[in-house]
Parts: sequence; structure tokens; C-alpha cells
Amino acid sequence: MNKTPTAQNGQRRVLLSLGILCALGVAATSAAFTDHATLNFGTGAPGSGVGNPNRFDIAVKDAAGTLQDAATPTAAVVLPLTTGTALSESSPVRLDVRFENRNPGVPGDLLLQVFDPDDTGEGDLFRNLRFTMYVNGSSTPAVTGATADQLNAAAVTAPNVAPGDGIDVRYDILIAPGTGVASLGKATQIGASAKGTSR
Repeated sequence: MNKTPTAQNGQRRVLLSLGILCALGVAATSAAFTDHATLNFGTGAPGSGVGNPNRFDIAVKDAAGTLQDAATPTAAVVLPLTTGTALSESSPVRLDVRFENRNPGVPGDLLLQVFDPDDTGEGDLFRNLRFTMYVNGSSTPAVTGATADQLNAAAVTAPNVAPGDGIDVRYDILIAPGTGVASLGKATQIGASAKGTSR
């Protein structure tokens, strides 16, 4: 009999950034964190980088709809699963993340990436994960069935995100076909970030 890991408050969670802990057929516990911002020097005109008195500040929306800075993995925002309770080869675990450019601020581009915050080598499940990513409610995925390296190489970017605007990202996560048995008992963490560059 498999026991379902739960957070202390009893809710099932998947850690997007501070850890998906899972084994095939076992519920995942989960969450997300955001940002890395690069500022470009500007002319002082509105919206022109650090010459503008406003800052470039990326945030992630928590489950209650409140923006959190979550600038480091230890400050990750815990997000509830949208759908799914266990990682498998056929039924994806779905996580929805909202990244925003805070207002007031300056416009910028947001590069969406995933990473493994705690690579433990061959026993780490992260290498067996496959990501499909949808952006802003599109029914067409920006990336399909990709490894983390492939997703990052695709360099999916939301261009010129204005202050007060944001980007909705959906991650569907599966274990790679044929790796289910090899994934038993393995654990990993998943990091998601929006790396921003001001305009």
C-alpha cells in the first residue's frame, strides 16, 4: 500500500521549485518561485531601464492571488496542484504559475526556464521528467514533451511585458515513456523561473 505524502496542513502539494518529491504512483508534494531581473541602463525617459525612477520587479502570484517576490528557492511560493495527484508516464501533473511585472515599474522580457535545484546525480528523477508548457491560455503548447534542457534551449520568452501585466504558464509534467519502473523510489526538485530583462 502506498501512502500519499501530504503537507502539514493536509493538502496535497507538488513542489515546483522547492521540490517535487515523488515516486511512480505516489502523490507528489509540490510549489514555485520566481525571479531573476536584469536591468538595462536607460535614458531617464519613462520605461527606459534604471534611468526611470521605477524599478523592474518580477513577482509570482500565490494560491490566494497575492503577488510574492519569491526571489530565492528558500522563499518559494507553494502552489496547489491544478490537476493530478501523482507523476506517471500517461497522466500529467499540472501546475499553473502566474508571473507578473509589478506596477509601477518598467517593461521587460520574461524568459521562462526550469531547473533542478538539488541535482543528486543518477538517482535523481529530474532527468526522467518531460515538460509540456502552455503560455497565456494557448491551446497550442510552446514546448511539448521536452527535457528540462530542451525546454530551456527553446528560450520561450514573453516579450515586452508592461508593468502590471504578466504571463500565465501551465506546466504539464510526465515521467518519460519507459522509465516508470526505473523511477520508483527516486526523488527530485523542480525549479521554475522567470528571468527578466528590462526594455
